[in-house]
Amino acid sequence: MKSTQVQPATRGQLDLSDRLRAADVLWLECDARGSIIRWPWPAGDWEASIFSRGALFRKSLRRAVQDFKDSAEPDPVEVIPGCWIIGSPIMHRRRCSGWGIGLVITDEFTRSEQFQSLCHAAELDVAITRHLLMEVRRPAACEVPRIATLVRILHQQDMSHSRSRNDVEEMGRHLSASYEEMHLLYTVISSMSFNEKPSVFLAGAATELLDTTPFCWGGVILNDDIINLADDRARLLQVGDGHPGDDVFEDLGLQLLATADSMEPLIIDPSRDSDFERFSTIGGPILACPIRREDKLLGMLVTVDKDGEDASVSSIETKLVGATADHMGIFLENAMLYQDLDAMFLGMLQAITSTIDAKDPYTRGHSQRVALLSRDLAHAIGLSEEEVKRVHIAGLVHDVGKIGIPEAVLCKPGQLTDQEYRLVQEHPEIGYRILKDIPQLRDVLTGVLHHHERWDGAGYPSGLAGRQIPLFARLIALADTFDAMSSDRTYRGGRSRDEVLAEISRCRGAQFDPEFVDAFCQLDFTEFDRLISQAQEGTEHDPSGLFEGSRS
Repeated sequence: MKSTQVQPATRGQLDLSDRLRAADVLWLECDARGSIIRWPWPAGDWEASIFSRGALFRKSLRRAVQDFKDSAEPDPVEVIPGCWIIGSPIMHRRRCSGWGIGLVITDEFTRSEQFQSLCHAAELDVAITRHLLMEVRRPAACEVPRIATLVRILHQQDMSHSRSRNDVEEMGRHLSASYEEMHLLYTVISSMSFNEKPSVFLAGAATELLDTTPFCWGGVILNDDIINLADDRARLLQVGDGHPGDDVFEDLGLQLLATADSMEPLIIDPSRDSDFERFSTIGGPILACPIRREDKLLGMLVTVDKDGEDASVSSIETKLVGATADHMGIFLENAMLYQDLDAMFLGMLQAITSTIDAKDPYTRGHSQRVALLSRDLAHAIGLSEEEVKRVHIAGLVHDVGKIGIPEAVLCKPGQLTDQEYRLVQEHPEIGYRILKDIPQLRDVLTGVLHHHERWDGAGYPSGLAGRQIPLFARLIALADTFDAMSSDRTYRGGRSRDEVLAEISRCRGAQFDPEFVDAFCQLDFTEFDRLISQAQEGTEHDPSGLFEGSRS
């Protein structure tokens, strides 16, 4: 006969066993067929071993349990003379999945032939065992029904307490999962800054997801057909430990995008899926959730190689990855809108400044070139990408105040009078007043107002000196002067590159911030030269007649 492996009992079952043992009732559990599945007593317990080692008792127990099936509270059964079993059903989802058994011994047990057989099977001395059992007062057979009632009450109370504990533990698991989800989403949402580069946000969200879930690595691939971001790094990125090279991940990501014919998560085991078997070396399983907005598939958020003994993907993990993908979709949609608005805003600024520059054909493209050089210098001295961007905008609008200067003065072919020069000197303050009520330009106003200040304090409009001059203004001052000296004017031609750079170096510490001069002189002026040539061609071949009558 195949032996049944008896499992140790939980703490709750031991508590019930201890309480019943105090009333001289041995407790065990069996399945619906009567096979013992839990015997909560150690191997050295001599009284329990009388029954645990005997095939006779096990056979009698199975036969009695078969008779229990038709009753929720079966009568106690004397399976061996003087040995009574009390059955109490173990309910699971309203069905009896087994039986709790209370074993009660009366005085008659020690006088039976079966007692001797059980002692021999347990390798116990019959006389000593009988003596030990008779030292304890045993209940009479007539008392067994009352004991049965007590056993069933205690067992039902224990099961009720166990269900309550299980409910509490299940609620705790749900609360823990909900907390993890809320913490993850809070972290992801709080990091949503649409001034932030998409690649930074996506990598941060994916990293936070890996910290919350047991996946070893993950990544994001965006759909090139829909997503058009200036941040190239956002298109394909990976985080975590053990991720493959970009070529492998891109191949995986493109296949996932092609496979995602719905908006549902994909759970893939590469070792069992022939379409993905070439990715079996990257780990498994693969959980990929679409990044979407409405019916548009923007990309895929991929997590791979779950750690731990259970390699299957749980519903909680799917929910966490899906929620992160949803917020990535929100971010990307807004990032694209922000990028479009930003491009439109920058285009408007370029149109305005081009119109102003066009008042004089000899300054055509001036603002664009100053913006270019200011931006390149800002990058060269190590400013952040956002600061570089703002310096570029400041360069674009630095001369917007010239719209308030009479065209006759701006286009005058020759030396200006003192009064005319004073009018020209007003353009920084006019520009400041024009732009000061535009919230998006508040941080560039100092560059507009002070780009004609000098390091030695001899500039205008405020006579600031040294580091009193705002950073943006010091950068624009170099770019503005360089372009002015390099460009043709009615009263002179543009100077050579060597002459201009020599003059810039000579004015170090007098007109310009001495710390920026070397960095400026080492800039690549290829794009600047292209813009100069473009402006000169436009002046010579202007088909619109826009510059007709302007100074020559």
